[in-house]
Amino acid sequence: MDIEIEMKVVDKNGKALGTVDQIINDMWTGAPRKYVVMEPDDAGALFFKPDQVARVEAGKVTLSLTAADIEST
Repeated sequence: MDIEIEMKVVDKNGKALGTVDQIINDMWTGAPRKYVVMEPDDAGALFFKPDQVARVEAGKVTLSLTAADIEST
């Protein structure tokens, strides 16, 4: 399953991080390179790469990192 705009994103502990707002594709291959997550209440944005995804389920992306790990990248 592919990651899509407006999918919920949670960290590896199940903490809700927000929703996918934008998908940044590689200009040469067209493959997703980075995803932008808008935090609730427009608190800011987080970024994650395809290799940081643990699994994708119907309407939800689970990352392989904690919220603290994502904010430090």
